[in-house]
Amino acid sequence: MNHARKGQGKVKVGWTVFSLCVIIASVVVFNLYPQKVGRFDFSTGPVSFAPLLAPSFQARLPWLNIWWVSLFSLQVVELLLRRRTMVTQSSAAALDLFGACLLVQMAFEPPILAGAGPLASNAGKLLILLAIGLVLSAGKRLVGQVGLKPIIIQWEQGERADRSV
Repeated sequence: MNHARKGQGKVKVGWTVFSLCVIIASVVVFNLYPQKVGRFDFSTGPVSFAPLLAPSFQARLPWLNIWWVSLFSLQVVELLLRRRTMVTQSSAAALDLFGACLLVQMAFEPPILAGAGPLASNAGKLLILLAIGLVLSAGKRLVGQVGLKPIIIQWEQGERADRSV
């Protein structure tokens, strides 16, 4: 039974270049201009600007930088290879789990957003949802490496499902 799917190992160049640009922008903005990350308030007469990031965010920046630089390096390698290998897929899954751990820690530690309000109070929930997404992404990558696919896909492709397992 052949478990390989068409194009599974190919790298989407446009998406990878876009991801690299987002990583570079994140590193530049959060490292060089964290005070510029904020929101404008137009409702109270003159326009005012309120920074969003609390001082406790700076303590997490070294770990975020490690994550971002690792993701950047991995995507450059995949771009150069023009395909995903077992090593790059496993590394991507490990980085997804590392990122999920960072987001969960940021959700339960001192707040990373300054001030009060709906955005600051719901930031932890958003970080947890992002962490769940990264865990699911890591699981998808690892399942793809093992070559498992649900029975329904096997039947759609005309393969006989093995029920002896």
